[in-house]
Parts: sequence; C-alpha cells; structure tokens
Amino acid sequence: MDKDYFQLLEQLRTGVITELPIEASEFVEFQAIFHAYEYRKRIKGQAMRGGQIIYRMVAE
Repeated sequence: MDKDYFQLLEQLRTGVITELPIEASEFVEFQAIFHAYEYRKRIKGQAMRGGQIIYRMVAE
C-alpha cells in the first residue's frame, strides 16, 4: 500500500505526529509531494545512517 505523504505531512504540521521517517527507497516519491507542500519551509529533515531521513517541524 502506498503512503499518503500529503496526509502524513499534514499530520506532522498539526502535531498529530512529531516526526515523519522516510526510507531511502521512498525518497523520490516523497520528495515530489514535499516540494509542492505549502508548509515545507517549516519542516526540516535530518539524515540518518542507512539513508533514512527524519522530518520534524521547526520550532517557531
């Protein structure tokens, strides 16, 4: 089942989830959604070992 990355980003933005882990194999599909996401400048990703990226909201 494909992930609904827009919905996951909305959950991150609204505080339903505190972080959004993205695996290296998901990155290309996720990046297209993330690039078009209106609030992307308020979200930062932290690269982890193994290619995973953890996205979190930036404190205002």
